[in-house]
Amino acid sequence: MPGPVPKRSSQRRRQNRVQTDRVEVAEKVVVPELGIDDPHPIARDFYESLRLSGQAQWYEPSDWQRARVFTQLLSDQLYTGRPSSMMYQALQRDMDALLVSEGERRRVRMEIERLPVDTSVEDAKVAQMARYRQAAGSD
Repeated sequence: MPGPVPKRSSQRRRQNRVQTDRVEVAEKVVVPELGIDDPHPIARDFYESLRLSGQAQWYEPSDWQRARVFTQLLSDQLYTGRPSSMMYQALQRDMDALLVSEGERRRVRMEIERLPVDTSVEDAKVAQMARYRQAAGSD
C-alpha cells in the first residue's frame, strides 16, 4: 500500500472493509534452523528475533528461506570492514518485506498487540524474600 503509514485501527475514525483472497493450507510451518556457519552475532540474533516476533505466525516456508538468505547477507556485510550502502538498501527492502517494522506491518493492515505478562508468581517470590529480610532485621 503506497503512501504514508496508516494509523493504528484504534486511532482511525472509519473502518473501511477490505476484501482479501484466502488460501487455506493444512500443514504447520516448521521454522528452519539458521544453518549458517559462524554467523555474525547480530545477524544470528536478528534471525532468532524473527522466531519470537508476532508476524512470524504468518510466515510461509518461502518467507523463512528469505529470512535465512537475508541473515547470510547481513552476516557477510557485518563481517566486512566496509559495508556497502547499496547492499544496506537491499537488506532494508528485505526487512520491509519480512514486515520487521511496525510501519510496514500497518501498511498491510497488521497490528500486533502484546498481552501483559503474568508476573504474579515472580512478584510473590520477591515479596516473600522482602518479608524474610524484614523479619531477619536487614532492610
